[in-house]
Amino acid sequence: KGTSLLLVETAWEGFEKGRNLNKVGMKAQDTSELFFQDVKVPADNLLGSMEGQGFFQLMQELPAERLQVALTAVAA
Repeated sequence: KGTSLLLVETAWEGFEKGRNLNKVGMKAQDTSELFFQDVKVPADNLLGSMEGQGFFQLMQELPAERLQVALTAVAA
């Protein structure tokens, strides 16, 4: 078991985008509420090769994200 990453299309029934959230910085990148109510996601929309590997996939990307945040802070 574990967390899986799934691709959800915005036009699917049960998906709704809420309001944009106010942030202190990085205003060029919007952050919004996302609501999922009984959304049916096909198995083909699994990101990655194995179910339950979502946390590992996210942790693999974390170093690059940290670098991006640091560069944005220095360049600001």
